[in-house]
Amino acid sequence: MEGHDRSERLKAFIPNMEDVVADYLAFFTLIVPNYPNLLKFLFGESMGDALCLLIECTKPKSFNGAILIASMCKISDKERLRWPIPKVLMFVPKFASSLAIVPTTDLAAVMNLMRYARKPRVGTMMELLQAMDYLSSQLSNVNIPFIVLHGNVDVVTDPEVADDCFTIK
Repeated sequence: MEGHDRSERLKAFIPNMEDVVADYLAFFTLIVPNYPNLLKFLFGESMGDALCLLIECTKPKSFNGAILIASMCKISDKERLRWPIPKVLMFVPKFASSLAIVPTTDLAAVMNLMRYARKPRVGTMMELLQAMDYLSSQLSNVNIPFIVLHGNVDVVTDPEVADDCFTIK
């Protein structure tokens, strides 16, 4: 996945979420016809959940379900950046979107060897915030079955926030 692990691009940098969604859909379009009877599930963790939901919103009912772990459908108010930091950071992507300067607490479990241990990159954070704004207005249109799994001490992808995101109102 662009910006992750073995990607040839800068680690933890996603300049455009729509491009990542398009990449995944292109991959699935190539692979899925080879397995016509196979059930297809989306699986994501944290920001990957946002990508799973964006994929479903982009190409509805292409998958049989989704498994979402530590769902990042919205940033917890406990972790939301305080004014004026968000206003300042809005201008940074215009000239230095790959900078790893977003002030946050540690976003990943210490035992996760694949984790990105630096501060989030400005461009990635801005893309993620835009995606979460979009998803919050689209979650009622998600029509595939899904399960959301959470740990009870997660503060960034707060279980209470996910509960609020996925509760039918």
